[in-house]
Amino acid sequence: MPGMDTSTSYLNLKLDHPFIAGASPFGRTADGVKRLEDAGCAAVVLHSVFEEQITGAASGTVWHMPADDDRFARTRSYFPASKDYPMAPNDYAEYVARLKRSVRIPVIGGSIIIM
Repeated sequence: MPGMDTSTSYLNLKLDHPFIAGASPFGRTADGVKRLEDAGCAAVVLHSVFEEQITGAASGTVWHMPADDDRFARTRSYFPASKDYPMAPNDYAEYVARLKRSVRIPVIGGSIIIM
């Protein structure tokens, strides 16, 4: 129907329409996100950075558990190794900033929203 208003809001962002690309492998490269934008996505959601990545990178702990304390070995074994995450927290922040400079749509990553 011509002239139909499809605008909506998501996370308090005003969008032209509700078609948003959720976190997927397309969000792992700037080219992938540009392709989503070119395909008409109103926004893109990136994969998240997790608390254990941030605390692990900053202090060597996971959920405030000392990395060298054997009492927490079993609990720590449930978390992926830092090399298994797609990006380190600082790399992720830099990626989101570079990505936002290259597209016009909102980029939503973890709890970060950059318009």
